[in-house]
Amino acid sequence: MRSGGIKLDKRNSRIWFIFGLFGGLLVCLLTVLILYFSVIRPQSITTAKIVATQEQQTAIAKATEATQEAIPPVSTQEIPDVEPTSQEEQVNSTPTELSEKLIISANLNTNCREGPDTDYAIVGHLNRGQTSEVEGTNTYQTWWYIKNPENLEQYCWVWGDTTYVEGDISDLRVVTPPPPPPPGPNYDATFVGYSTCDEYIYAVFEIENTGATDLQSMSLLIINTTKEHQLHFTSMMNRPFSSDRKACMRNWGYMEPGDIAYIAGDIVTSGYLGDEAQAQIKLCENDSLKGRCVDNIVNFEIPYQ
Repeated sequence: MRSGGIKLDKRNSRIWFIFGLFGGLLVCLLTVLILYFSVIRPQSITTAKIVATQEQQTAIAKATEATQEAIPPVSTQEIPDVEPTSQEEQVNSTPTELSEKLIISANLNTNCREGPDTDYAIVGHLNRGQTSEVEGTNTYQTWWYIKNPENLEQYCWVWGDTTYVEGDISDLRVVTPPPPPPPGPNYDATFVGYSTCDEYIYAVFEIENTGATDLQSMSLLIINTTKEHQLHFTSMMNRPFSSDRKACMRNWGYMEPGDIAYIAGDIVTSGYLGDEAQAQIKLCENDSLKGRCVDNIVNFEIPYQ
């Protein structure tokens, strides 16, 4: 019995040893598994996620770079202003057509004055056959404001009855004339015919003093405008007036305002009968053509006797 009991105890101790060994192994395995799933595995998963995330970011960055390379870069230069396309801008940029110029010609040789009245000084002439451009008119369209034919940088006024305007005058601008000159010398001159004195033939002109001062001296030029030939010239004469229409005797030293008198110049009519002529008269308020003077032009026809 003792020998059999001893054997049983040894056997049992082996079994317990084996169970203890397996139990220890099992405990170690469990411990390893616990450590693996609780510590090592999560870290590996996290690392994998981090690696995956980095790879995704790298892929996204590469895709972005590829997209940026495909799209051309935007220039940093300033974009020029776009030309206006509004109707107002287009209208303003269209050149304005110049209205047609009105042309004026003279029926007779005509004085061109500083203003639309015989009170204004004469600053030029528009002779028959000449033309000029009309720039305006007075309120009643009885005088025309034109370029001075004798000075194209200056303007002057001509009387409507001795001129003709070509074109539509309805839209012609009204020009305000300068203030009228202070009262001074002025006169009207008219051709009244011929007179024979001392076997010389004289062209006689009636003078009416319409100004505010006396008239005392004269110069006179008479030309044949048909043949462009000078017929008479008096450069200066004091006491030129005659109370007689025949003008053979110069018996007036001066003309007061309102007076009517005559002046004359000798001419040769042979070969000129029927020709057009012109008298250019200058009368002054003092002797020797001093003081204020007034020029006038009288056109006439050399009549048959």
